[in-house]
Amino acid sequence: MMDSNQLNITLKISVLLELTKGRQNVLDIGKELIDLGTDELVPAGFWIMDLETEEMYYSPNFRQTLGYANEADFPSLTSSYENAMLPDSLVRSKLILAEMLNRKSTDLYKNLVRYAKKNGKEMDFLCLGKFIYDKSGNPIVLSGSHHLIK
Repeated sequence: MMDSNQLNITLKISVLLELTKGRQNVLDIGKELIDLGTDELVPAGFWIMDLETEEMYYSPNFRQTLGYANEADFPSLTSSYENAMLPDSLVRSKLILAEMLNRKSTDLYKNLVRYAKKNGKEMDFLCLGKFIYDKSGNPIVLSGSHHLIK
């Protein structure tokens, strides 16, 4: 189900985020990752979630995969992915996230999710993510990548 390339991409995004931790908000970090060519590594896109503010960064590839053009079309908010994700996937995603946050997991976030594109067509993704922690050991960011399942 998950190949080593998918895992490596997710871990590279996580390492890049560790290097920028505490310096800027997720939108700026996301733009910096785009400048470094990260979106080219992940055809279905990547995302960064600030767990404190619920601010999100969605890469251009992720927006385009779902049929959205830009920030105005798919804003950098958790509600954007929540509205696009099918209800069963959303419930499962929130349960997995809550359980991992509750136990301060260092495990890889893994989830099969289904999104509805802007045109209504449904698509399946493998969603992989990694938590970033502050100096006190509290999770502050979840970053990850989407991998289209054909």
